[in-house]
Amino acid sequence: MQKRTEYLAEQKAELEAEGMGDLFTVSMQEELSNEYYETFSTLVKASYFKDLIVPTEVYKDLTPGQQFHFSKHFNMSFRGNIVS
Repeated sequence: MQKRTEYLAEQKAELEAEGMGDLFTVSMQEELSNEYYETFSTLVKASYFKDLIVPTEVYKDLTPGQQFHFSKHFNMSFRGNIVS
């Protein structure tokens, strides 16, 4: 499972390869971080009953707000802790 910072670095590298590295601003980084979390949470929802375990390093790489949302909606359920 790819970490958020790895995803952001990959997106930045793609922009730089296309000669548009200066477009990678703070607001774009926030948008890409939100895009990552949407994809991440969709994956968690889709795999929720299939014993998905989220690696600790992936969880810790989320923003504080994303960690709060994840813990509130996925980790504190009847299934128990899904972060390894």
